Amino acid sequence: YIAPAYSYLSAAAYAIFRMDPIATSFLGALISTATILLGYFLVRRVFTEDIAKFYTLFWVSSPLIFSFENIPANANLLLPASLLITIGLIRCLQNLPKTGWILIGCGLFLGINAHFTVVLLMLIVVITVLTHRHIFSKAAIFAIILTLLGILPLVAFDLTHNFQLWHNFGEFVHTTSAYSLHDVT
Repeated sequence: YIAPAYSYLSAAAYAIFRMDPIATSFLGALISTATILLGYFLVRRVFTEDIAKFYTLFWVSSPLIFSFENIPANANLLLPASLLITIGLIRCLQNLPKTGWILIGCGLFLGINAHFTVVLLMLIVVITVLTHRHIFSKAAIFAIILTLLGILPLVAFDLTHNFQLWHNFGEFVHTTSAYSLHDVT
């Protein structure tokens, strides 16, 4: 699965570095650094300075995150997307729905253009809203609009790449369903 966001960012990096192979490594490092900084400032805003420092220390020293972040591939955009969604949900639960829904919308927009697994993040948002209905407000409309706008780059990408995403999604569903049915019988 080639994500549109990563593909477009890679194209820009290759243009800046004049087709040098270092472009994707630079892009991965840039996304990783931006994720750490974004996380620090969001966690500090929601919690405390000490928790933000712990988050940063955990993030930069975790072997799992370190190996995941060093893969110059589309999946590394999921980390900032999931961070935005998580902090957004926390803000909504803290009765700060405007800020929360803006973060959720930005996270879903980025996540939709990063990887198929964003469906799991969407499920978390839906389950949280269903179990805590008081957090749904007018501000959620912004997140819904951003989520729908996030689909537009997918459509543009698919139209220019011979419906590759649609084909991959069909294969994913077919393979998952086939294995699931095979395991039952």
